[in-house]
Amino acid sequence: MKFNKQQQSLIKMNSLLKLLRLVKLLRRNNAQITLWLIEKWNLQGTIIRLTKFTLVVLYLVHLIACLWFYVAKIGKFNPETWVF
Repeated sequence: MKFNKQQQSLIKMNSLLKLLRLVKLLRRNNAQITLWLIEKWNLQGTIIRLTKFTLVVLYLVHLIACLWFYVAKIGKFNPETWVF
């Protein structure tokens, strides 16, 4: 079945609207799931702050390790560095 240009554009617009509705539905469900988890596990601000703190510490440790590796790279990985 062949469609003219107007029908094709309407089909594309309908597909786009379906996609937008799907995104909206996923957002709403994601928020509902998050709220359900918070209520179920009774997460409090302390646990959330502790989690954020742990993630920040892990990120800083990662950056320091990258810097340490870079220092060894500047030394061309000679035998006196910790990198084998």
